[in-house]
Amino acid sequence: MDFDGETNYNIMYQPCIIPYIPSETVNTCIRTDVLTSEMLAQIKEYLYNLSTCRNTFQMVFTEDGLDMFLRTGKIMEIPHFMLRANPTKKQRLEIIANFITAIETGRAIVHIAKSNLFNIPKPIVITAYSKQHVIIHHFDESGIIHIFRLEEISLVNAFHDFLMWIQECDLVYSHDESLAIIQKVYKKHFNNVYR
Repeated sequence: MDFDGETNYNIMYQPCIIPYIPSETVNTCIRTDVLTSEMLAQIKEYLYNLSTCRNTFQMVFTEDGLDMFLRTGKIMEIPHFMLRANPTKKQRLEIIANFITAIETGRAIVHIAKSNLFNIPKPIVITAYSKQHVIIHHFDESGIIHIFRLEEISLVNAFHDFLMWIQECDLVYSHDESLAIIQKVYKKHFNNVYR
């Protein structure tokens, strides 16, 4: 599927950080005993294509999800069986620094959910890749990802409209407020690592 140049809308517990993972981190974290060299090459190509595509990523996520990633390195979007290790603290900081750069350059538009108004459950990710392409991911307790592609056009339209609406409603912080929160959380973890 090629949606280059589209705006992708997401609601998830953690921010979508996959486009901001450096390939060196992939080398140290992905299990090479489970994945063949061809599969690993495809993953790296996919990450490269994500990082260089013309898409804009608009996402709503939680401050707790961002903090959880920086504390634990757990990436909810990657199945557990594929990881040999979570990214180190320094690798996590590099990933979030790349994420902040994407925000500052307009490649990522972010809104953090106001936790007292809008609860985003951990196991669900809703993504609209285009007006005709909406996918729901459900992560079960064992780390398996169940993917549901919506086909019913009225349902697809409803989800797409909701994902666009949520970006501008009072249930989320503004883009600038969200960037300030991300920078604050990043700085807290940066100071813990480098002091």
